[in-house]
Amino acid sequence: MNQLLDAVHQGDRDTAIEHAESLRSWLQKGGFTPRLRVSVGDQRVHVLSDQLSRAFSIAVCDVAEALDASMDLPNRQP
Repeated sequence: MNQLLDAVHQGDRDTAIEHAESLRSWLQKGGFTPRLRVSVGDQRVHVLSDQLSRAFSIAVCDVAEALDASMDLPNRQP
């Protein structure tokens, strides 16, 4: 998940799509969901439930895979 989010942030479309496909496949095969934590401002960190983490993970995969068609982010140059 971290590598997927980093790739999206950096505009590395190919890597983002690769990680999205891998994460989606992992989840579809029954793999555990990434443990996600959320904090807002100075408030304490909240650990998301498995169900919410799974939904968020799938949504991130959807967004990353949609980048391929949107052309909003340039491919990263080597």
